[in-house]
Amino acid sequence: MPIAGFRYALSEISSGSFLEPFSRYAVSFAGDPSKRNISNLQLAPYLNLGLPDHWFVAFYPSPDIRVNFGDPVTGQTGRLFLPFDARIGRNLTDHIALSLEVGVPIIKDYPVYNVKAEVRLNVSYLLRRYTRLPAKSPNGMVRRAATRRSALAKGVERQREDLSHRVNRWWRNDA
Repeated sequence: MPIAGFRYALSEISSGSFLEPFSRYAVSFAGDPSKRNISNLQLAPYLNLGLPDHWFVAFYPSPDIRVNFGDPVTGQTGRLFLPFDARIGRNLTDHIALSLEVGVPIIKDYPVYNVKAEVRLNVSYLLRRYTRLPAKSPNGMVRRAATRRSALAKGVERQREDLSHRVNRWWRNDA
């Protein structure tokens, strides 16, 4: 699934605010020819606004805006699905956030869901790279084992995983 996006900090609004639009294109290939072909553009004009006391509100954080270019599905009258999608949450620590996301359709020509509600627990962490340097360098100086946090901008490997666990899903009716 091809994905494209970027992130732009909106520090003039608040320190935790950013715009991160992204799109992805779901397309079927090498599948069963008797099944429906999937050709689906999914958009997320993700806008996150940092609020006081570690709270945040986000608009369109999930790629739920969809345009179906593939075979029609049951109940489809057009190609567009446009919901109102918002998430409110709080950063509990630097690495843990708890949030509630709600989505309701505005334009439902291409049915995806009737109502969506998700509680999310996001846990992100940075794996530290432990490097053991040689006991002696070529010029004879003694070096000790070093531990450092790497940064992508410096060209050092940075391993980060963002685990987005859906803790609970309420009242989601697939159309």
